[in-house]
Amino acid sequence: MTATSWGIPARTLGWSSGRLPALGKIGRWGSVLEAVQVPVWPALVPHLLVIILPWRGTPLDSRAPMPEVLPSVLVLGAVAVVALWLTISRGGVAASADAVRRAVGVAVIAIAAQAGHFTEELTTGFHERLPAVFGLPPLSLRLFVGFNLAWLGIWVLSAWGLARRRQVALFPLWFLGIASVANGLLHPLLALSAGRYFPGLVTSPLVAVAGALLRARLSRTTA
Repeated sequence: MTATSWGIPARTLGWSSGRLPALGKIGRWGSVLEAVQVPVWPALVPHLLVIILPWRGTPLDSRAPMPEVLPSVLVLGAVAVVALWLTISRGGVAASADAVRRAVGVAVIAIAAQAGHFTEELTTGFHERLPAVFGLPPLSLRLFVGFNLAWLGIWVLSAWGLARRRQVALFPLWFLGIASVANGLLHPLLALSAGRYFPGLVTSPLVAVAGALLRARLSRTTA
């Protein structure tokens, strides 16, 4: 995978060879990025929003740690590690054209389910209720909306990339499949713990089913 795969000239990024720079050796794979041949930096955009959005326009001397984001960062960080491992270990798209089309269709369903889930969470105060479970202050609404919209945009682009057999599309889609299943499990547990409705509960089963189907389709379309 070259830098120009994203439409960015290699010279712009300072890579005269047009390939991603090696970041060290790991076992038989050699360089991790060379083995994956996937630039994972586009999928880091939502995580950068966690840092940038709450601080935008805030005086430097008033910036403080944001413990309210730690639960989400820890869970999603673990999901990202698993998604990256699957991208590395399973390789690129190796299925027939029909199988790829079916996988894209399932990806679109999973993205739509996640969009509906985000809408439920937004309208019922998930960004306030989840931090409260851990005794933390509410999450910034701007951060919550920006983070979710950024991921939805990346997933839409990834479905387009999967249709064109781009390996770079697999990391965000593996992430979506795993995170969707986790969502389907965590929301009922949070509701049971609270003894009442918890934001996101209604759509969480749909998200979980769509995520499980997406994971199964990705497994069939990768080597």
